[in-house]
Order: sequence, then structure tokens, then C-alpha cells
Amino acid sequence: MIPVNFAPQLYRFESVSSTNDKLRELAFQGAPEGTLVFAKKQTHGRGRLGRQWHSPIGGFYLSVLLYPLTPKRITDLPFLAGVAIVQTLSQILPKVFDVSLKWPNDVLVNKKKIAGILSEAFGENEFYSGIIGIGINVNTALKDLEDFQEKPFQATSISALMDGEQLDMDDVLNIFQAKLFNLYRFYQEKGFAPIHALWEKNCAMVGKKVEIQGVEPHKTTITGTLWGISERGGLMVDTGGSERVEILSGDLTCCWF
Repeated sequence: MIPVNFAPQLYRFESVSSTNDKLRELAFQGAPEGTLVFAKKQTHGRGRLGRQWHSPIGGFYLSVLLYPLTPKRITDLPFLAGVAIVQTLSQILPKVFDVSLKWPNDVLVNKKKIAGILSEAFGENEFYSGIIGIGINVNTALKDLEDFQEKPFQATSISALMDGEQLDMDDVLNIFQAKLFNLYRFYQEKGFAPIHALWEKNCAMVGKKVEIQGVEPHKTTITGTLWGISERGGLMVDTGGSERVEILSGDLTCCWF
């Protein structure tokens, strides 16, 4: 259990290949639970399914080490981190901005992508170490995001939303780590159900028509009404049949808000 007023060990870097990879190295060297790796830039940042995560100067790149975790708890981490990011951005941004979650690992502001999450695990037998990787477009210039303006979820940054204001990264770090560790303690005490409820509450797509592509096992496309997430972290979608469909993998590519 991470205690109240926990002071994590923090490693800062100007540039790394990947904060997740650097933290994994430190974990194998005996880094304690709660260790953080922060970088101003990643040269080989990645997202889900090995996709590139564009990581220029101005972004917020952080990885957090948590253990020991069961396989079920590993799958809970992106939802925990997503809620922590929403709480962080809601504290930083004026109330006029709509901060919401997009399954499975993105955060939107005014329906534009501002953050992403990559959780990874390593270990043996029944218990694993988990790493939560966070990327937030904080002071990122829009010109550095031009190649990542994929409809319907175009990219933005906090600075762009706030007319060019530059935020202090330490302020963002302090707010985020406090939110994350408070939620993690709550999760350890109460389990996934309260986190599940918070995630659904902050998902603007619940009740909306959505399209999910690449659904396993046959890489099909499914369209229907999003009802929420299952206990396993999958999407529950009403496709008009007799039962709701649980989707555990795929890309939510469209939402009719």
C-alpha cells in the first residue's frame, strides 16, 4: 500500500528513447514501487499496439512503477490513469473546457485528443510489475502536431487551448502524481468498481453511437450505442440485437456526439 503523503523517487531526463523502457531498466535494478521517470522528450515513444507516440519538446512524458499486481489489476491500470489525467486537467483548465475519456486509453478536451496512456507489465507466475506510461500535450505547439490531425479526434495541447500560455511542468507533475497515488490507494482499498464508475462518468461517449474497427477475432467493424465498460475493461455496445456485445480490443474510430 502506498502511504498518504508518499514521496516517490523521481528520475528526470532531458531526452530518453522511452520513459517506459527507462523505468523498466530501473525496475530490474530494484527501483521501489512508485518510482517515476519524467522526460522532456522521447525519441521512440510508443502507444498501443506498438504505434508511434509523437513526443516533441513541450509534451509531458511520465512513467510510473507499481507492483505487485495480478493480471486483472494490470488491465485496470489504463482506466485508473485515465481518471487521474481527467482530474488533473480539470484542475488546470478553466471550467468551460470539456475533459472526457475515450476508450481504451485516450483523453480528450473539447473532443480533441490531448493525452494517451500505455500500460505494460513484466514478471513471472501470478504477480507482475506494472508500468503506466503517460503522454500529455502540455506546451506542445500545434505545428508539432500537424501530422497527427486524424479525424474525428484531432490533436490539441493545453497551451493551444489557453492562447499560448506556457505551464510549469513541475506544477503538472505535482498535481498528476497526487491524483494518481490518491486514486491508487482508493483502488487498493475498494477495488475496481469505484474506478469503473468514475471512468464511465467521465466518458462523453456513453449513450452515443460509436464505431469500433479491428474487433477481434476477425478484425470486423461494429457500430452501435455505447453503454459503458465491462468489469474486464471492454466496451459494452448495443448493436440492436438481443444482447449487448463486449468488445475487448479494437479502435474506437468514430463517435456521433
